[in-house]
Parts: sequence; C-alpha cells; structure tokens
Amino acid sequence: MRNKQSAHRVKSSNAFFLGRGHRVTRRKLSGLLACMALLCAPLHSAQLKPKLPQPRAENQASQKPALKSSARQAKPGLSGLSGLSALAGLSGLDSIVEQSIAKDELPGAVLVVGHGGRVIFRKAYGARAVLPQRETMTVDTIFDMASLTKVLATAPSVLLLVEQGKVRLNDPVARYVPEFGTHGKEQVTVRQVLTHMSGLRPVPAVAAEAKGTEAVLKAIYDDTLVAAPGARFAYSDTGYIMLGELVHRVSGLALNEFAEKNLYAALGMRETRFLPPAKWKPRIAPTEEIDLPAGAKAGSGKGRVLRGEVHDPRARAMGGVAGHAGLFSTAADVAKFCSMILDGGRAASGKRIFTAEMIEKSTTPQTPPWSPTLRGLGWDIDSVYSSNRGDVFPVGTFGHTGFTG
Repeated sequence: MRNKQSAHRVKSSNAFFLGRGHRVTRRKLSGLLACMALLCAPLHSAQLKPKLPQPRAENQASQKPALKSSARQAKPGLSGLSGLSALAGLSGLDSIVEQSIAKDELPGAVLVVGHGGRVIFRKAYGARAVLPQRETMTVDTIFDMASLTKVLATAPSVLLLVEQGKVRLNDPVARYVPEFGTHGKEQVTVRQVLTHMSGLRPVPAVAAEAKGTEAVLKAIYDDTLVAAPGARFAYSDTGYIMLGELVHRVSGLALNEFAEKNLYAALGMRETRFLPPAKWKPRIAPTEEIDLPAGAKAGSGKGRVLRGEVHDPRARAMGGVAGHAGLFSTAADVAKFCSMILDGGRAASGKRIFTAEMIEKSTTPQTPPWSPTLRGLGWDIDSVYSSNRGDVFPVGTFGHTGFTG
C-alpha cells in the first residue's frame, strides 16, 4: 500500500461487452453501444475514490434471476448485433460520453462500435492525459489494458493450447506446473482457474519488495488456498498469473511471445503487445502519478507519471509480462479481437483462430449451476464485476472490465 505522499491514485477503467444475435430496442441502443467498446483514460481527481464492488456470497439469491436463467439456456448465434439498423441510435453516443466528461467521471475516451464484421463508429473524446500537461485524446491512443489482459491474452492462449491437444481443461494445473501442486492446490483444475473457481487468493501473498517473475511464482507455490477448489467464485489475479506460467511451460514461449505469434499477428493487431516500445509512448494514456516528493500535493505533476509502464504493481514486479495484467492496446485492435469472437473464431482475413465450438464454450456459462455468478472460460457473463454495464444488455452478452489507475 502507498501512503498519501507516495502516490496519487486516479481512476479509469477499460471495458467492453459483446452482444450476440439479439434484438434491442432503439430506446436501449444508446446505452448498450456506449458500453460495448469503451476504453477510458485515467480520471484526474484527487477527491474521487474508486468504489470497488463487493463480491456476493455464493449462497445469496441473484439480483437478476431472469437473466441468469435465460443466460444458462441461451444458445445464440454469433452474428453480432443482428436485428439492429447499423446506424440507428448512434446519434446519442456523443452526449453520453460528453456528459460523463462534464461530470468529471472520466477525462476522455475512445468509443468503437462494430456491426456485421466492420467498424461503423469510431471517435475520440476529451483528453488522454492531464499530467504533466493536458493532451487531446486521439482514436489511436494506446491504453494499459489492465485485467483485459486476461481475455485478450491469457485465456485465449490457454484455449489455443487446448485446441492443439496440449492442455485439457479438467486437468490439474499441477500437471503442467508441478511446483504448483502443494499445500492443497494439487487438484485445482485449469477450468477452475479460468472461471475463478479455484480457491486461490485474489492477489499473490508476495512481499512488497519482491522483484522478478520467479519471486512472485514462488510465493504462489508456497501459498495455501482460501477456499476449496470449486466451492465458490472469487476473482483471482493469482490464478491468471499461474495460467501465464502454464502457457510458458507447455508452449516453450513466454506468454507475450505466444500471444503475439498466435493471436495478434493472425488478427492484424499491430498495436497490441506487452512491453510497449519507447516509440509508442507519446500515444499511451498515462495511468498514475507515483513517488511524490514530501510535501507535494497529489496532482501537482511533481511525481513520476506511469506511461508505457504497466500500472499493476505485481505485473510491474514481474517485468511487465504477467497473466493477469500488462497488455497494451488500442480500441481499433480490441475491435478486431471482438469481431473474431463474434464471428465464431474466424478473423476478418478468413483465417480460423478458434473453432466455433470453442468460442461457444468460452462465452457461455461454465460455472456450476448453483452459482449466482456466471462466467465463461475467461469471459464475464453476469457477476458483480459486470454491474457497471447497466441493465440494457441482452441475454447472451459477455465481456470483461479492467481497472487502471
């Protein structure tokens, strides 16, 4: 933890949600599309303290039972926003984003809307930086994707290995990373980690001064579970760090190398990678001002601004490449990835990345029937972490959020 003199925390979030084959009324369209591919730069506000959602108890009744029941049974087509007029309702998007900027809820955003395999709306709003000086947002701004790393890099890399026959979802993680199989973790499966049902703690119990990937991994190997495997949902960065190591052990490539070779190159995502090069820095949205000198006020610009360096402290300790955070990308590149998912695993070029069966499995509920939380293999379908998307998303919607700043 940092004290008030050591860092100025600001709030931002990256989020996207994908709808599949469902009719949405024009009245609801503006709210739906505004959330679908919104990548937000950090909010510079010393007074604003982010309110993190509190996970529901697994035995607590769902607040949205109709959605949960329907979502478990739904088998929608992968046709994107079918039933919508391609341009209907887009006139309301400007006011939605601009009102949020005016309320100081965010300094800027890039909004992308896709339909039928092509981008039909792309626009930048507000500022991408407020420290050390204000910069105008551009559509090619590069963002620290935070936990979107889980669904843009880690989970799809694991699922590619599953499709190659090199990993099995119901195998223990320890089969691929033997050091993990200690202190009650022997039977934690790959599927349980993907769905956050592993029983692993939310973040690794690692010393603040720990540096290097091996130090973080050792802390995980030596740790115990906080719940029995499969007993309850608990969102876990720890689990996805382990999945990143699993990709490394099975493929022989570091997670960043595997994802860049097998995902981003195939999809034409040329501005998506871990460890962004220095030449990208002018287009990267800063996330936080840290290391403020004694007596300096938060937001004074006298500290060190994280820009092009991953914000998450554990990913930073691991050198910038980790299974839970570390990826940088643009709204345009994320749209390419989303289009592939909605097209059943096929890239715009026609190249097949995943089978349609794997996409169906990964984007429909894989958590136990008794769980009030619905998660796919990486994707969030209905949980406390998707509460910020509102109530306008149709059954079958899935997505993910990320916190940066």
